[in-house]
Amino acid sequence: MKAFLKLIRWQNLLIVVLTMVLMRYAIVEPVIGRINVALVNRGIEVPVTLQFPLYEFIMLVLATVFITAGGYVINDYFDIQTDLINKGKAIVGTKIPRRTAMMWHNIFNLAGV
Repeated sequence: MKAFLKLIRWQNLLIVVLTMVLMRYAIVEPVIGRINVALVNRGIEVPVTLQFPLYEFIMLVLATVFITAGGYVINDYFDIQTDLINKGKAIVGTKIPRRTAMMWHNIFNLAGV
């Protein structure tokens, strides 16, 4: 389990999630909440709100995380020699079999799509 979490770089995935959530709620929502749009037909101003529902945002975050995790897996799959030279160790091929890594890559990409 520890090797799998290292393979998908869970800390980086957590940063991806936090970045997306903070962008939505700390930057985008407050900025567009200050914008008012004048309706031509009625002559009133209406505040702008987020048009992206929460469940769609959650789906976007999950898709991003799955595709990113799949990218990390395929990167480790093809960079075994480079990892052995630079780090002195590789996860794929030693702790996780190459076939299993490719299976996880396919699962993550399918889940992301």
